[in-house]
Amino acid sequence: MTARDALAQIREILRGAEIPDADFDALCLCEDLLGCRPMAVHSDKTISERMFAALLDAAKKRCEGVPLQYILGEWEFFGLPFQVGEGVLIPRPDTETLVETALNHLSCAPAPKRVLDLCSGSGCVAIAIEKNCTAAEVSALEISEQAQEYLRQNITLNHSSVQLIAGDALSEAQAAEFENLSLITANPPYLTAQDLTALQREVGFEPKLALDGGEDGLMFYRRLPALWKNSLCVGGMLAVEIGAGQEEDVCAFLAAAGYREIRQIPDYTGTIRVICGIR
Repeated sequence: MTARDALAQIREILRGAEIPDADFDALCLCEDLLGCRPMAVHSDKTISERMFAALLDAAKKRCEGVPLQYILGEWEFFGLPFQVGEGVLIPRPDTETLVETALNHLSCAPAPKRVLDLCSGSGCVAIAIEKNCTAAEVSALEISEQAQEYLRQNITLNHSSVQLIAGDALSEAQAAEFENLSLITANPPYLTAQDLTALQREVGFEPKLALDGGEDGLMFYRRLPALWKNSLCVGGMLAVEIGAGQEEDVCAFLAAAGYREIRQIPDYTGTIRVICGIR
């Protein structure tokens, strides 16, 4: 069998299962599991029965709803590779807005530039900040042991200096351990109880701990601004990713905690994705 024939068969299997973006997913699976460069997937390169069997197994998982990223085991974020799998949230393009907001602030922040990423998950935000602002000292706080393991792997994979801290972003004792931070970032769980009952099948494979924001999706936003304010230096920034339509509530929480220069920042689709404020 040729690589071209394998791609055609996998494409039809995914189309038959009505997988969104079936053609893209088929191409990604073939490139990864056949070890082909993009153009070689369309060639007459011969593949073994073992390779095609592995490809069929991957296609079966995708048809069952397993996210493409989990099957591949790695996904790109901000131009960097991140290992992902069961137990860790998949990095998404929307979250790059949080990194861009962070880097803009750090470009003008005085030294030392000390950064803490809360609810860090795979470490994609923390590592992307560190790799693009080498003057910054970046730490990543994560409570899930499964996610911590991916975070460690991603620090190594990207030759990053990010420091992993196992801890709870909602702990007063944890917040009290930090001071004079230039920047705190967070992409906390922000789905509502209703959202969780209507998830896409693929999202249902991701850890609930990283998705569940309480009844109205705002549990973390109610507490993070006041809880972590004293960990920032004067002029330090808190920047959080939010869900669609949460901007007014989250801005109100920052204002009530005494932040100034509160801003709403849209992602590439025009949806307000980041709220930030200055101590």
